Amino acid sequence: MNPIDIALRIATTAHAGQLDRDGHPVILHPLAVGLMGKTDEEKIAGFLHDVVEDTVMTVEQVGEQFGTDVAFLVDGVTK
Repeated sequence: MNPIDIALRIATTAHAGQLDRDGHPVILHPLAVGLMGKTDEEKIAGFLHDVVEDTVMTVEQVGEQFGTDVAFLVDGVTK
């Protein structure tokens, strides 16, 4: 499985069943952010940024799985 597929699987699993304040699936936001990325690394970071904010997954774990460049991007967009 390629890294983008892995990131999508992580994000969709992490946000399964979650709704935002307007009643829309939470996953729609990280999907939109990821699709704005130009490179694979930017796309992966976009898909995963809320996973780091809202779950027990850490930036360090992102780095272990996807590399330091992706971890740096995720850290930069995480609140």
